[in-house]
Amino acid sequence: MQILYRRSYDGILLRCLSHKEEHEAFKEAHDGMCGAHQPGPKLGDWLRRLGYYWLKMIPNAIAYARRCLACQIHGDFVHQVLGCLHPTSSSWPFEMWGMDVIGSISPPTSRGHRFIFVITDYFSKWSEVVPLKEVKTPN
Repeated sequence: MQILYRRSYDGILLRCLSHKEEHEAFKEAHDGMCGAHQPGPKLGDWLRRLGYYWLKMIPNAIAYARRCLACQIHGDFVHQVLGCLHPTSSSWPFEMWGMDVIGSISPPTSRGHRFIFVITDYFSKWSEVVPLKEVKTPN
């Protein structure tokens, strides 16, 4: 039995797989011992780096990953209701500011600073940062 190879764009020979071998390659690369349940395009790229090729490699990889039950159960969940974005428009510099305190930072800096006060101008995106040792709120 002769094996068919295809030369890739970088000169590496990729072994062309039959339909049965495709399924075995997907099963090993996606679900197997070293499989990481990658999404479709990443799975197709991984198989190409392993040295395999067939005509509809990426669409088949996407379809295989979408049919994986474990990926559907443990996949990313979006628990937030979709909402409209509201752009903030500022007509001139220093009209609108955004302010926030970042921290507590652990471990503190060599001078004992544990917080960072950040101020950003919405028009120019200019930011100013002030390190703070403590943050107090009025009662």
